Amino acid sequence: MEDSFEEYHFYSRKIKQIEEDIERYILEYFPEEYALLMEIPGVKQQSAAVILGEIDPNVEAFPTVGHLASWAGVSPGSNESAGKKKSSRTTQGNKYLKTALYASGGMAGRSKDPAFSSLYYRISARGSKMKAVVACGYKLLRVIYKVLSERVHYNKEKALGLRQQSKDFLPN
Repeated sequence: MEDSFEEYHFYSRKIKQIEEDIERYILEYFPEEYALLMEIPGVKQQSAAVILGEIDPNVEAFPTVGHLASWAGVSPGSNESAGKKKSSRTTQGNKYLKTALYASGGMAGRSKDPAFSSLYYRISARGSKMKAVVACGYKLLRVIYKVLSERVHYNKEKALGLRQQSKDFLPN
C-alpha cells in the first residue's frame, strides 16, 4: 500500500511539473492569445492550452469557422430525407479539442453569461442537456475562431447575437 501511495505522489508531481512547463511555454510564446482565450466564459487554463495546442494561435489553416468546426467534430449534423429527420449527430474529429470544447461549453452554459446561458437553458428545456452542451461547445468554437482570427476581446453583447438584440428593440 505504501508503494502505491509513493507512486501516486510521484506521478502527481510529474503531472503538475508538466502542466507548469506547458503554461510557462504558452506564456512565453503566446501570451496575447492565451489572455484573449481566458476572457471567454468557460475557458480555463487547461482548455486554453488544449485549444492553442490543437488549432494553433493562427487559425489561418481554416478559411472559415465552418471548416474549423468540421475538423474539430462539433459541426451540427443534419441528415434529413423527405422531411424525416434521420440523425443529427456530430462528426468524429479531433477528440482532444472536442472534449475541451464540451467541458468548456458545459461550464459556459451554466455560467451567468447570457450569451451561453440562454442558449443552454433554451435547448435543455426541449430535451437533452447533452445537446445543450454540444450547442454551447459549437458556439464557443465560433467565438474562439473570431477572437483568434481578428485578435479582438470577447464581447458579451456581440456573442448574444441577433436573437437577443432583436428582442430588446421590439415595441411593447
